[in-house]
Amino acid sequence: MRTSEAPGLNSMQMAMDKCIPKMRITGTNRRKFRLIWMNENTLAKVQKKHQAWKRYKLTQDVYATASNQERWATRNVMGDLEKTLAKDIKENPKAFWKYASSKSKSQQRVSEIYSQTTGA
Repeated sequence: MRTSEAPGLNSMQMAMDKCIPKMRITGTNRRKFRLIWMNENTLAKVQKKHQAWKRYKLTQDVYATASNQERWATRNVMGDLEKTLAKDIKENPKAFWKYASSKSKSQQRVSEIYSQTTGA
């Protein structure tokens, strides 16, 4: 290393030490809102499924059972919500349109990149 590069690297190292956090900040809430159809029972089943996924390599049956129960509970809760919205549409149209607009929004994804091969 030349002596002319050292001052620039030294200031860069000082800036990195100042700006890059040294410890992990815990206790932050990743999600500030909850899905409107999620209740405590369904949330517990989702969490149980996630825990079982971590042990998937060791016990495949536990994950499959938890996944099926979570899927069943989620579908039932969604069905109950949709029935409630349909029943109360005259009295509470705002709730219906909030749910309908949440279902009509589409997410755009990055398309696949194709490389053109030359020759052959």
